[in-house]
Amino acid sequence: MSASPAMPGAARPSCLSAALRHLIAAIAVVMVAASGCGSVANSLSAAERDRYQLSVLTLNLVGAEGQVYTVTVPWRTRYYRAAKWVGDTGNSPDLVFLQETVARKSLGGGGGLNPHDYETLHYLIQQLDFRTGATYRIAYLATGGTALGLNYLNSGQAMLYKADRLRNTTRAGSTPVQPAENTPSTLGFQVRKSYPCTEPAAEFVNSCGLLDGDGLFWTTAFKGPNGSSIEAAAAQFTFVADGAAHFNTYNVHLHPAPETYAATRDLIASYQALTAGSVFPPILAGDFNGGTEAFPEFDTPASYDVDAVTVGKSPPSPVPCSPADSTATATSPAATPSCSAGYAATYRLTVSETIVAPPPSPSIPGYCGTALTMWSDHCGLFVHFYPAR
Repeated sequence: MSASPAMPGAARPSCLSAALRHLIAAIAVVMVAASGCGSVANSLSAAERDRYQLSVLTLNLVGAEGQVYTVTVPWRTRYYRAAKWVGDTGNSPDLVFLQETVARKSLGGGGGLNPHDYETLHYLIQQLDFRTGATYRIAYLATGGTALGLNYLNSGQAMLYKADRLRNTTRAGSTPVQPAENTPSTLGFQVRKSYPCTEPAAEFVNSCGLLDGDGLFWTTAFKGPNGSSIEAAAAQFTFVADGAAHFNTYNVHLHPAPETYAATRDLIASYQALTAGSVFPPILAGDFNGGTEAFPEFDTPASYDVDAVTVGKSPPSPVPCSPADSTATATSPAATPSCSAGYAATYRLTVSETIVAPPPSPSIPGYCGTALTMWSDHCGLFVHFYPAR
């Protein structure tokens, strides 16, 4: 991916190696999708399958910059294209995992805000609602802060959900809630508030209510090479049709390093333990800036380049582990998870459809679309799941 202030650039593989990776990934997606079409998946009633079907879209928005790769494409144009694809194809996701989502950008020298608070999400939701007839809401916007010369950027992971089908049931319980901060002052497993929506754009002056309350999310903050950080956010959802059927989601924008993986694994183990009794295994998705090998207890039904949608294995599923996995570290004070045999849940998730969108670029490995169609310098991954015993 091209370097941006919110995501340090990583060296790209050669065109040949990238092409081979993408071919292998495409074959894997087809094989996994085919494996979910057997009689086991169909053993449930049609009503049960429809009630608990779930679709997700993950996309790194590459911030709100106007340049993608070497092409200038305004962020509103890119977000419009993504929403239009959803409406035109009918692939309306129940959950939208977003990375490099701008909460606001403060311009130095008295330049004001551009974008204003949550303007990026308000605009994207406006377009999604218009084109699908659904009602999308914001579960959280988990941000960090980055100085860009005289300017200051707040960006991070965000989760949108279709309120017609899902409810956000993320709660703090008796745990103290940490405030929204540019840099986490408390390390370890914790619940935090989202960046506040206090100065929206004039166009969206009444849209701050799209954020659920304080936008609570769970995370494990850790100390990396550049100081305290969070790179994963957890939230819980239930179905409108069945309020007892809850499941957990993990939205990541990882920069591969031992402390990053330790903190993410800690978050998953700690939040799963806190919210036992899920209807599905956990869903882990986003920008991995590499592969998903650090999470062997998850299957990967869809991936392209550095982005992936993964689902926790259902037991019995032997998972390889190393002694380091069960050792707490100074960068991840809470107990780091040991290896497991999968995740107990009412249903498995089987894949009925996976889509990489826009179609991968024929000339730029790892990119999707052209200057006239691209949404980002990343590809969107859409996955449609059905439950199975």
